[in-house]
Amino acid sequence: MSTHTKGHPITQIAITAILYFSLTTAHAEFALNFQTNPNVVPSWANWSCNAGGGGGMGGGGMGMFGPGCGSDYFVQELINDNGTNYYHVILGDPAQDDFALEFYMRIGDGCWWCGGGMGGMGGGLGPAPYSSSYGDVSDRLASAWLPLAGVDLVGNGTGNPNRVYIRQINNDAQMTQEFLKDTEANKPRITQVIKDGTFTSTFDLDMRNGGHGAYSDPASFINDTTIEGVPMGSFDAANTPGAYINAGRYIYTADNPAGTPHGGAYGTYTYEDGGFDIYAIDWLSYCIPEQNPDLQCNFVRGGMGGMGGGMGGR
Repeated sequence: MSTHTKGHPITQIAITAILYFSLTTAHAEFALNFQTNPNVVPSWANWSCNAGGGGGMGGGGMGMFGPGCGSDYFVQELINDNGTNYYHVILGDPAQDDFALEFYMRIGDGCWWCGGGMGGMGGGLGPAPYSSSYGDVSDRLASAWLPLAGVDLVGNGTGNPNRVYIRQINNDAQMTQEFLKDTEANKPRITQVIKDGTFTSTFDLDMRNGGHGAYSDPASFINDTTIEGVPMGSFDAANTPGAYINAGRYIYTADNPAGTPHGGAYGTYTYEDGGFDIYAIDWLSYCIPEQNPDLQCNFVRGGMGGMGGGMGGR
């Protein structure tokens, strides 16, 4: 999204990691309140770390497929809502963490583990289906061992946005930021407030009035800055002559690579003005070793650990 006088971008917002996901079925909207869901389906994919739950498979990082739980609050559960199955994932607690993410992602076709139990482990829990994102299904453990790998291996950034609900909250001493997509069919709302002494900046972009199949103008847009005691230092985009707002002026076209049960993922984003190539992202460049003390961003294969989230590339 950019806000500018025509042809001169000022601000570009790239929504990176998670907009993934085909068309909507009738069901209740999800609360996105960072709580587990009561409608859990038994599955090998259900897992939790430091959460005391996880929907029936296990917790505490004792599993087969990943590099371990680490110290973060994490829940992954397969849930059923009016006949439609979703992966429900929670990472972090917004009440105490500076980063928290929750999403519901509709499943695709097929599964990374289609059998029942493994020799009685877990009581014969059900299969673990693919999610609505693309990846290399010949290596089903790729997402667990190499979660920041590229598109072709683990499918980061490939999901169909028509099949996902998502809420992400970032907080620190001066800033509060939220990305909210509370329907499958429509685009998100992005808000950010920075407050530092006499300086206040507010950004609120609500695109939820438009779907992913058409260019749309935002329902509302606020971008202002106030510095107490310095009137000339304040700014309000609403008072800017000739301002051109192209937020929401993009569409998503689902793709369907032959033989991949990926729910319309790995599609094409088309922008009326400007653009962003989510498939060219170096995801590992976003990893900060100090914020990942368990692995120091050194994601390698080997060993036995927790099951991890999003098994396989789907």
